[in-house]
Amino acid sequence: MVRPLRIEYPGAWYHVMNRGLGRRKTYLTSKDRRQFLSILGETVETFHIEVHAYTLMDNHYHLLIHTPEMGLARAMRHINGVYTQKFNKVHRTDGPLFKGRYRAKLVDKDEYLLEVVRYIHMNAVDAGLVRYPGSYVWSSHLAYLQPEQRVKWLTADEVLGYFGKDRNRAVVAFDKFVRAGASETLKDAMQRDTVVIGCDGFRDWVYENFVGSKKKLDKEISVKHRHPRPKVKWKDVLSSVAFAYDVSESEFRSRRPGQRNEARLMAIYLIRKLTGRVHGEIAKIFGVESEYTIAKAFERFKTRLKWDRELKDKTDVICRNILYNVKT
Repeated sequence: MVRPLRIEYPGAWYHVMNRGLGRRKTYLTSKDRRQFLSILGETVETFHIEVHAYTLMDNHYHLLIHTPEMGLARAMRHINGVYTQKFNKVHRTDGPLFKGRYRAKLVDKDEYLLEVVRYIHMNAVDAGLVRYPGSYVWSSHLAYLQPEQRVKWLTADEVLGYFGKDRNRAVVAFDKFVRAGASETLKDAMQRDTVVIGCDGFRDWVYENFVGSKKKLDKEISVKHRHPRPKVKWKDVLSSVAFAYDVSESEFRSRRPGQRNEARLMAIYLIRKLTGRVHGEIAKIFGVESEYTIAKAFERFKTRLKWDRELKDKTDVICRNILYNVKT
C-alpha cells in the first residue's frame, strides 16, 4: 500500500491540511464548524498535541500542530474519524468525508513558523471571503487578537512572544504582520508535493535522519520503505566545528573576537538546527547562564547568513560533513 510519507519525532511542527472528497463541502453549517473545533479541543487533551493556528474553510481545513510527544497520526485519525461520523449522522449521509488521510508538511520552526501562521490566518482573505483576517470567525486570528475569547486548547503565547513581551503591543504587531500577507515563496511551497517546509539545512537533517533518499522527500512512498535514522548528537557538532576552525572545543565556552567567536556562533547555530535542542539546553552546553544570550547569538548568526555568502558556504560544508558522518 502506498501512502504519503509520514515523519514523526518528538517536538515536530506540522502544517496539516485535509480537503473534502471530490472537493465536497466538509462544513455545511456553523454547528458543523463548532463540532469540528470541539473535537479538535478534545484531541489536544487526549493526545497531548498543541494547536497553534487553524482555519476552517467550506471544503477543507488548515492546522498548525506541534507534537511534543509525537502522536500526529493518532490525533489526526481521531479528528477526521470522529468528525466524519458525526457529520454523516447529522446530515444523513455515509461513507468517507475527506480526501484520503490528511496532508502534513514538516515545518522548520526557526525559519517558517510565523510564515505558516500567517498563511493559515490569511486563507479566507486570499479566497475572497473577507477583506480582513480578523473578520473571519472560523480562524484562530480573532482569538489571537482577543485573548478573552480564546479557547483554552489554542496555544497562542509562543507565536505572540516573537512580537514582544508587552501583550497589547505584541497583538498589534502580530495583526500587522499577518495582514501583510504570506510570501509567494511560502505559497508556492504549500502547493508543491513536498513534506518539508524549511531551509536547506533542515531539509538535509530530515533527509539524513528519517528518509534516506532526497527523492523521497517529494513523493509518496510505501510505508515499508521508511527508515528512521538516529538524530545528530551535539557533541558531534562541536567536534566538527572545532576541526573546521582549528580550535579546541574548550574555547567554545569563552567569547573571543575573530575566528574563535565565529566558530562559537557556528556551533550554537548548528546545534540548534541539527539537533533540535532548545536555547536553554544549548546554554548549559556552552556554560551560559541566560538562554536569551544563546537566542541572540543564534539570531545574529542566522541574520549574517542571509548576506555573507562565504559564511553560508562554509556553514553548508560543515553541515554536510556532520550529516554524512551520522551513524546509522
